[in-house]
Amino acid sequence: MNLTNTGGSSSIDETSLTRSLSLDMTLATQTSLPVLITAPPEFALAVAMQIATANRTDRSEAVAVVDAVDDGLLRSTLRRAASPACDGLRAVVIHDVHELNHAQQSALMSLVASLGRPGTGRCRLISTTSVSLFARVRETSFDADLFYALNKIHIKMDGLSDLAD
Repeated sequence: MNLTNTGGSSSIDETSLTRSLSLDMTLATQTSLPVLITAPPEFALAVAMQIATANRTDRSEAVAVVDAVDDGLLRSTLRRAASPACDGLRAVVIHDVHELNHAQQSALMSLVASLGRPGTGRCRLISTTSVSLFARVRETSFDADLFYALNKIHIKMDGLSDLAD
């Protein structure tokens, strides 16, 4: 992949993009902050799973992957993640977070708020999207507070112009 700036001769080759993605993923694995991944679905989910399972020391800890459109599974997973010690969950990956309706966004915001309180488990929250959530915030179809809560670490696949914020 070779990206060229329209106004000049600067370019970014595939090696630079790979190195940048690797550094972003390394940072994301070394913290428990929420991660937002903006990329095509097939890439976003793979990156999310690598982050969720990195540095794994206890094989019994589970990673729950939930499609945003599966309301029942989403709500039960959020309840499980909000329980003391996260009920054995290591991470929750919410795929296509841009599909959440307002009620689901509110429930997710409650979970994000509870994960920051002392005495709660250390469940990891990773969200993926293939569209610009910032644009959705401007349209008021995505909650601004939730966007900023999920966007503590943002991994964005560069060179995808339709995903630009």
